Amino acid sequence: MVKIKNICIFIAMCIFFSLFSGCSNKKEISEKQIRNLIEKNIEKNNKDESNKAGSSDKKTIVFVGKAEGDKFIEEISKSVEKICSDKGYNFAKHSCEESSQIVNDQIQTLQELLIAKVDGIILVPGSSTRLIPVLKSIQEAKIPIVIVDTAIDSIEAKKYGLRDISFITIDNEKAEYDITKSVIDEMISSKINVNPLIISGDLTGANAVQRKDGAIKALNTNGISSINVEDGKWKISKGYSITKTYLGQKPDINLIICGNDEMALGAIQYLKEINKTDVKVLGFDANRRAIQAVKKREMKFTVKQDCEEMGKVASNTVIDLINKKDVSNVINIKTEVIDSNNIH
Repeated sequence: MVKIKNICIFIAMCIFFSLFSGCSNKKEISEKQIRNLIEKNIEKNNKDESNKAGSSDKKTIVFVGKAEGDKFIEEISKSVEKICSDKGYNFAKHSCEESSQIVNDQIQTLQELLIAKVDGIILVPGSSTRLIPVLKSIQEAKIPIVIVDTAIDSIEAKKYGLRDISFITIDNEKAEYDITKSVIDEMISSKINVNPLIISGDLTGANAVQRKDGAIKALNTNGISSINVEDGKWKISKGYSITKTYLGQKPDINLIICGNDEMALGAIQYLKEINKTDVKVLGFDANRRAIQAVKKREMKFTVKQDCEEMGKVASNTVIDLINKKDVSNVINIKTEVIDSNNIH
């Protein structure tokens, strides 16, 4: 006779296979990991006396990222995985193959993690507003969750009764303001007219808006009000295509301010193809390829976010929540401006 427990396991496996296929990289989580996650969560919630699962069982933390290939988020994930391993927690991660489907994918992922009753979640939101209903459900289910990088809109959160969720972040607006103002000051001192193009990250995310606003503030401070802004969706391909389009229309553009390194690298690739060397390009994140571009003086500045520290703080925060400890609502991580003078 088939036991009810086995039926439950089969149903839960169907849920998890739908979660970790489609938008998930198969290398990220194996069938064995999924089975272990399911077994553990079903046993944990089985209250009869025959249940042998105890507090000695490893708890599971799931990292929910954005699109595959995002180097910044991948570095955070690696740090989270290390801390989980060091502290005796199971670790799983999920990311979406198609960047245009990130938010829908995250909603489905979070709903299924809610059903599975995982022990803790670390989320890099794809939207500051659209995830709020499912986050509210997770909060009501008392599943510990920590948010990294992209803030949840506080006004929308209040409408749904969503309480504050611990948030690991940087001061995006100030960091973008600082590097933009530095390059503008340099250009003005060299008597170069500044003709900017801003290629922002996905503007449904608060961090993208904050970086865009920081750049615009620096430009406006220097009397520059004619500013081209395009949403590059964080993608290297968008950095390339937007640069190509704008330089075809406005060849006098000489400053490209990008919301992340990937878009900046896309812009640089097009500039190299047309052998245009008089355009200054700004990135953000200081990923490995960006560091090389700074060394070659192809990228003027990038901003280093300490991915390892962000992952470490996020992991320790969700572990504290799992263990019923008090945590801070907002934890700011320091940034560093990287240029050819301080590269390391």
